[in-house]
Amino acid sequence: MNNTKEYMGSFECIVEGGDLIVGMPNTIRLIYTVGKYGIDDGGAISFFRRGVTDWQAINTENEKALGYTTVTTTGDANVFVSESHGFRPYESCFKVSVKNGCLKEGDKVEVVMGDTSKGSLGILTQTIVEKEHLIFVAIDSIGGNAFKEINQHVYLNIKNGICSHFDIVLPSTVKKDETFDIRVRVLDDYGNRCEDFIGTLHIQNHDGIDIENNTIEFNEKDKGVKVFTGKIQKDGIFKLTGSIDDYKMSAQSNPCKTIKDNEYKLFWGDMHGQNAEASGIGSMDDVLTFSKEVAGLDFTGWQGNDFEVSDANWEAVKNAMKKYHNPGKFITFLGYEWSGITANGGDHNIYYLGDDEKIYRSSHWLPQDEGQFFKNGQTTDSSKNDRNPISELWKEFKGRKDVMAIPHVGGRFANFDYYNKDIISLVEMHSHHGIFEWFMEEAIKREMKVGFIATSDDHTARVGLSYPMGSVNTDFGATFDVKSGLTALYAKELTKEALWEAFKERRCYAATSSRIILNFQVNGFIMGKEINLSVLPEIDINVIGTAQIDKIEIYRGLDLCETIKSEYYLDDRKTKRIKISWSGVCTRYRKKSVIWNGSIRINKGKILSAENYSVDSLYDGIMSCTSQVVNFNSKTSGDEDGVILEIMPQNENECEIYFDSIQYTTKIALKDIINEDITINVGEVNRKIKISNEGYEIETEKEKHTQMKATYCDKDVKEGLNIYRTKVTQKDGNIVWSSPVFVNYKR
Repeated sequence: MNNTKEYMGSFECIVEGGDLIVGMPNTIRLIYTVGKYGIDDGGAISFFRRGVTDWQAINTENEKALGYTTVTTTGDANVFVSESHGFRPYESCFKVSVKNGCLKEGDKVEVVMGDTSKGSLGILTQTIVEKEHLIFVAIDSIGGNAFKEINQHVYLNIKNGICSHFDIVLPSTVKKDETFDIRVRVLDDYGNRCEDFIGTLHIQNHDGIDIENNTIEFNEKDKGVKVFTGKIQKDGIFKLTGSIDDYKMSAQSNPCKTIKDNEYKLFWGDMHGQNAEASGIGSMDDVLTFSKEVAGLDFTGWQGNDFEVSDANWEAVKNAMKKYHNPGKFITFLGYEWSGITANGGDHNIYYLGDDEKIYRSSHWLPQDEGQFFKNGQTTDSSKNDRNPISELWKEFKGRKDVMAIPHVGGRFANFDYYNKDIISLVEMHSHHGIFEWFMEEAIKREMKVGFIATSDDHTARVGLSYPMGSVNTDFGATFDVKSGLTALYAKELTKEALWEAFKERRCYAATSSRIILNFQVNGFIMGKEINLSVLPEIDINVIGTAQIDKIEIYRGLDLCETIKSEYYLDDRKTKRIKISWSGVCTRYRKKSVIWNGSIRINKGKILSAENYSVDSLYDGIMSCTSQVVNFNSKTSGDEDGVILEIMPQNENECEIYFDSIQYTTKIALKDIINEDITINVGEVNRKIKISNEGYEIETEKEKHTQMKATYCDKDVKEGLNIYRTKVTQKDGNIVWSSPVFVNYKR
């Protein structure tokens, strides 16, 4: 077969209306010129893109609506455009079908995505910055559903939106008189780095933190991220506040605590992400630069799905991880995701202490040579290193102390029947895919001695700080509709060896997205430890939040022992602040999101105000609000969404709340939730509705309630193994989950 342009045809792309800006409408013309093979009646031309995109789906019906797309040809045939099925990792696809004629050499087919000629504003660009958004074409010349790609590709440059907010990032722990970096990042609505930002930051409150200048200037070279140094000369807990007045933006940093020389430092990382070397987007430089410069991580890993990592990809990953590794500054761990089906082990992230290791895949299903997008069915020589089921991988790693596996929930959930205590010390229970407390609970039920981490499993080159994507209108199976998580790690120093030791000792905890400082101990032993006790377990918790603390929950195994709520409410007024939230997933498998769209009505009462609670996505939350009705859209993936309503009841004893959702309908009397929270179990998996009286907080004491301590003596401790842990929830919905302390108790 002749694969030249002369025979296969050619392809060009024209972007109208200036730069492609995330989330904004534009018009794109895709023009295919037919080659000598032509396109027969019943043939087709397919346009492919990577599945990791939330570009608006094409609309061929409503000519005035966003997304309106048309197709024309100069040839003697009818052409029709429609969404179609792609293939991994190019799941995003639309197809031009040829009917009632054929196309000959030189004929042109033009697809206009976002055709504005009839009144449409264009088609909405994806919400993710991408310097090289690939589009390629494949043709079915004979109408046999046998597509061959043409050897010509187009790359679009998608740029960030206008600045929406900024973050000030401090290290969580420092020693007195130690010079440390302060990082300020400016982001758009979708969490992209604002590379074009120019402006002035005013530091307004830096009591206790010595900085050179209260005024920080951003210029073009900064690309939306500024790093300057600070120093603390006294003991305590410190924060910075600042504002960018021209854009009416303000922010407060995460807390920074001074520690003694003999104390562990607290480091932050994200050990799970991938890019275009597997099923994501972006180069290795894109990923590692973002995680280092923008996310401000101390450590990271790379975890591409093994079945689509070629030998060339693996070499590129190894070289990049070596290049960016910088002891004391930024630590990288080489690894990959073993991605066999759940029945054979399920997703396990494999990490190496070394930086020049082999990859032992679950299969060679998709690895391809660079530039070859369609499978050719050939098996490469390196398939001899495949290990499936995962028990075969355990045999390969037997006796090695420099390899670690972390089970997680992604496209496939890990199967704990294959748990190997020698290689698994941690479980990932939160990522961009969702919050999976059921997964953590399953590990506890089995009495697995593991700690817990959170990551992003990012596919968008934003490891450590990935935001939810919009509605994905492709065959891409995964859902990325929650904000990414972080892992907090207590270690002696920022070196690969010290972090590895902390991972193995489970000296870590999982966080949703905020750098909350958590110290959890049992009888003086830090999280992750296994201890023997003959006295009653005494639990001590100290949390320093990034917002007001809502509650601390203490668990023994799966049993909730104690809930300690912050005591800063004023409940003596007639109006009530009621929080209604919902959470859960619908399956343990791939398409797990739960749609909760619905309404809340107040009978015999008036809604004075309504605000979103813990809503991650710009596409979710309150859609409309009247004096008695709130309409909302919501999609959860184990995370919690909700609303907080300020209600004026006509009569507190008669006022009722009607909750009407796709998932569940119920009626609650206001009087029943004044002094006691209500939880309604909706169904699998962990689908719940919670209603609580939030009360009113004292404005002058808000900062005070960002810190909380709790103690608990377990008088009901059981003989044998007791797994103690804590979960801390902030008023803004952010959560941390400690790794357990494993107590072997004998009276």
